[in-house]
Amino acid sequence: MLPYLLEAIKNDIVTRGSGFVDGLKRIEKIVKSDWLERKDKITLLKKEYGTGGASVTLCIYDSGFQDHNPSGVEYRMDEEDPVKFTWSEVLALYERRFIV
Repeated sequence: MLPYLLEAIKNDIVTRGSGFVDGLKRIEKIVKSDWLERKDKITLLKKEYGTGGASVTLCIYDSGFQDHNPSGVEYRMDEEDPVKFTWSEVLALYERRFIV
């Protein structure tokens, strides 16, 4: 996996959110909630995303697909091997964005 492709995928995760209206705002609240334990944040993140997917376009590839399920988030871009993130890894990406 090319490093710039991996960074583009990580950026897509934290800017796209769950794909639902105001999903990114709800995710920000989850991430910033000091009273929630990490496992509870992951549970809420999974619930916000649900099971499904969406087509994606990144700056360096024409198109691909993002799939999210109980295991995490997976990106399949053109001829590249799929890139998988556990929910713990997805939460860490959001923490980097929302908690400075």
